[in-house]
Amino acid sequence: KPDGQIKPCCRFDHRSEQYQTKTGYAFDEFNTNKDSTLKDAIDSSIWTDIRRKMLNDEQIPGCWKCYREEDAGDGRSMRTGANDFWYKNLLDVEETNLKFIELTMGSFCNLKCRTCNGYLSTTWLPEENILSDYYDDRTYIKKPKQIDKEYQKSDFEDVNLIKFTGGEPMLHPKFESLLDII
Repeated sequence: KPDGQIKPCCRFDHRSEQYQTKTGYAFDEFNTNKDSTLKDAIDSSIWTDIRRKMLNDEQIPGCWKCYREEDAGDGRSMRTGANDFWYKNLLDVEETNLKFIELTMGSFCNLKCRTCNGYLSTTWLPEENILSDYYDDRTYIKKPKQIDKEYQKSDFEDVNLIKFTGGEPMLHPKFESLLDII
């Protein structure tokens, strides 16, 4: 995410009550801006448990959005599509080589789409901050969100596919240097 949060999927609800701890949420420790690495996250017991449950077709609390779609429609969701694509060749929950990464560099963006907000678009910041006084689902944002991590070539050794999301990734000051590393 633009603030460095590492999640199994862009739709994954890492703030689901099942992940609540005494000090916050279990996934709070997985953040590149807090010195976590992608490897730290995927090697952790909570991510291993998610892989095990995916392989055993067990429900995962953070995937509730996809389960709801599957129940309401033809049984398909982003989760089932990703499982078909990525997990069909995964035989072991200990397999931790990243094959796919959805990477958000930050919230730098030159657009102000109606469906967006200040968390994903710097152009939305002034309005987001005004709206935060009136709506509980809006947050005052002091500065653009961005990933501060300096990635290494080793972070992408086994990756077959990278999906860059934004804001607008090519506006990020470090985007070109990241492409050089990759």
